Amino acid sequence: MKELSKALLEGKIRDLLLENVMAASWHDALRQGLVYVHALTPEFRSLLFVPEFRHLPAKDEASYMLGLVHATTLASMQAVELSMPHFVTDIGLPCLQLYGANRLPAVFRQLFALWSLSPKSPISLNIGDELDLNSLIIMETVLDVLDEGATFLLPQIIVRVRKGVNLERDSGGFMVLHKALDMARSRAGMAFALMDSPRNSAFMGLLAFSKHGLRLEPARLDFYQGTRGQAIGGQVSLNLAKVLIHGMSGLQEAIAIAARLLATNLELTAREGMLDKLRGIPLIINLSGLHCYPMSHELFEMLGLIGEQVAGLRREFDLNFMLAATGEELPLATGEEMGVGKHKISALVASMEHYLPAGHCLRLHSGPHMSVDDLYGQLSEASEKGISFLRFMPDDVRCARCHLAVAARGECPQCGSDSRRQVVDRGEGLVSVSIDGCNS
Repeated sequence: MKELSKALLEGKIRDLLLENVMAASWHDALRQGLVYVHALTPEFRSLLFVPEFRHLPAKDEASYMLGLVHATTLASMQAVELSMPHFVTDIGLPCLQLYGANRLPAVFRQLFALWSLSPKSPISLNIGDELDLNSLIIMETVLDVLDEGATFLLPQIIVRVRKGVNLERDSGGFMVLHKALDMARSRAGMAFALMDSPRNSAFMGLLAFSKHGLRLEPARLDFYQGTRGQAIGGQVSLNLAKVLIHGMSGLQEAIAIAARLLATNLELTAREGMLDKLRGIPLIINLSGLHCYPMSHELFEMLGLIGEQVAGLRREFDLNFMLAATGEELPLATGEEMGVGKHKISALVASMEHYLPAGHCLRLHSGPHMSVDDLYGQLSEASEKGISFLRFMPDDVRCARCHLAVAARGECPQCGSDSRRQVVDRGEGLVSVSIDGCNS
């Protein structure tokens, strides 16, 4: 205990865990970029939490807003990211009743600004499959406020897409989906959960999604409670590009290390006497870079072997380890650029998701040069193929001569040039690069 307290004070908790959890031959795995541990902080927060907002006091406008911000701040102390699958019913409707439709944009603008202050956690709003008039007003207002650009990165938006609700052009919720797709042409924080997929269809609107595609199922099929109050305990990502240099044995050893790290992190997170109650909480082993490997028999065989190993680890530790392949960028030297990768819209992707019960994110190209109909066509095809979650990755490709937003190849319709430049985020701000990779 003294050693733990000293490590907490000195900010060396990573070193302590590396020293006490990893086998001798893997002490440098994290430093070498083979493994990345999410949410490993002195606070030992969970990775994802679904807060409960239904019982906030609402005596007047000011007390409700203060209570909402205070409750969100408290929830931020419990997890690295907050997911709000019931935003429309739990927050939007009370705000609409208190402030009215005319004031709602200003209220959401203020709320999102307050959520951006420290201490904070990234927030994912799950919206899309409510059809009553008030819900449509709330969802359209949220998208309009975010599209203004003042709160460009926070919160993230996950739009739930369902046949008969908002997928068809003549459906009641299509205008909200159309607006979200338009924003996805240039805004990075847009994702879409396809609720008719085999992975999602059994849970109606009860699932909670993180911004990168992690999915949290309700502990019970309880339409009143949903996923409120639930959490994902932790996540360890494996750098497949580096781990697989050591072959399947190296991958299996890395998965075992990930399980030990997650188990230890959960034990340290749990309050005294609470560990048994947390044994069912999801602990995520994320396969980072899986999208860089083409669909093949060998890939499915590898996933099958990994799945069997994880099932064995669940029995050994009596903990709920789950596999995922999310769409997030990690501070890993992967050797591959994080981007769209080699997985395209196909039924094989939906089949692969069978091995990834904690979530999978398919990344697809978008950009200002693409139309809303282009994105809608891809979304519809993905829904038909049974894919469960996708995220559009905006490419800001410009003509190098006149700077018009254009496709990556072909003549510019304005000036005829075939030279291109692309605006990309290198982590230290936006830079412009030519298609052949020369920085501007």
